[in-house]
Amino acid sequence: MMEYSSVSASSYDIPTLVARVNERAAEGWRVVSVVAAGADAVALLERERSADAPVTTEVAAAVVGPQPGARTPRGGREPPPPAPPAP
Repeated sequence: MMEYSSVSASSYDIPTLVARVNERAAEGWRVVSVVAAGADAVALLERERSADAPVTTEVAAAVVGPQPGARTPRGGREPPPPAPPAP
């Protein structure tokens, strides 16, 4: 069974994110993805959960995508989400 975690840093301070990822890599974590979350860069991590590790309900911080109407990096606007399919 896999377990997941995340580390983050300001998107203007990538060396700090790299240092945090390297610290977690020493504990067996690997990067699954790196995503933007507001002004931060978030590395999503995974590792194999050891059989004797307790199962916890701790949840990594949610990473939310761009919100409709939010400004994009190029100054445009995000389109609204697609309408749900008709029944």
